[in-house]
Amino acid sequence: MSLRSLLDDLGRVFRRLLSRKGVPQATFSIDHILAQGRLTEARERFRLGQADPDKTAKYSHRPTWQLVCEEVLDTDFDPPVYDAIYAELLRRGYDDRTIDDLRRLAWETAGWMNYDLMLWEWTVLEESDMKIALDLQRERGLIGAIEHERRLERIREVSERPIPD
Repeated sequence: MSLRSLLDDLGRVFRRLLSRKGVPQATFSIDHILAQGRLTEARERFRLGQADPDKTAKYSHRPTWQLVCEEVLDTDFDPPVYDAIYAELLRRGYDDRTIDDLRRLAWETAGWMNYDLMLWEWTVLEESDMKIALDLQRERGLIGAIEHERRLERIREVSERPIPD
C-alpha cells in the first residue's frame, strides 16, 4: 500500500467519524484554515504592525473573489503577497469578520472543487469556479436548492460591489 493511498484511507475514516459526530465533512478543515490560514497570518501581521505588503504586484484591479481565492490555490506564496491581498480587501471596506465569511465561502466552493474533487488549479480561481462548484454540489445532492441560491446570491453581491478607486 502506498503512502498516498494510506493517507486517503485515513482521511475517509476520519471524515466518516466526524460525520457520525454531526460535524459536516468540510467544517473541520475549513475552520482550521480560517484559524491558521495564510490570510489569518496576514491579519495577525497587520495587528502586530509587521505586515509588509508586496509592492510589485497590483491587486486593485483584480476581482474580489479572485483575491479571496488566492489562499485556495494549490500554490503557496510568500507572506508579502498575502499581506498585499489582505490590505486590498481592507481598502475595499471589508472587515475581518466579512473577510473570513468570504474565505469560508471560497473554501466551501472553489476549495471543495480544487481539493476534494482534485481538479487542481494553480494559476487562478475566481467567481466562475465558485459557481461551477456550487452547481456540482447541487447536482450531487451535497447542498439543497435553498443553500445553492443563498451561496450564489452572496457570490453575486460581492461581485457586483463597486471596487473603490
